[in-house]
Amino acid sequence: MVYVGAGGFLGAVFRCLIYRAFSVVNKGLPWGTLLVNILGSFILAYIYTFSVERLAWSDNVKLFLGVGLLGAFTTFPLETLRLFQEGNYGLCATYFLGNVILSLAAAFFGMWLAL
Repeated sequence: MVYVGAGGFLGAVFRCLIYRAFSVVNKGLPWGTLLVNILGSFILAYIYTFSVERLAWSDNVKLFLGVGLLGAFTTFPLETLRLFQEGNYGLCATYFLGNVILSLAAAFFGMWLAL
C-alpha cells in the first residue's frame, strides 16, 4: 500500500499542476483535465505494454505506476457532471466524447509505440 500511496501523491501533484496551468488559459472546457486523461491513458498503455512485453517489473512497481501515480493523475467524471449541471450540454457532450475518443486513441498509440 505504501507504493500506491507514494504514486498517488505524485500523480495528484502532477495532475494539479497541469490542471492549473491549462485552466488559466481557458475558462470553458476543462482542458487541463482533458489533457491529463489523454496523457494518463497514453502513459498507462505504454508502460503496461512495455513492461509486459520487455520487462519483468515487480508487482510493487506496477502498483506504484498504474494504481498510484496514474490512478491519481487521471479522471474526468467530476468535470463532466459539472458541465452538465451548469447546463452546458454541448460542452458536456464534447468533453465526454473527447475524453473517451482521445484517451482511447492515446492508449492505442501508447501500446503501439511500446511494441
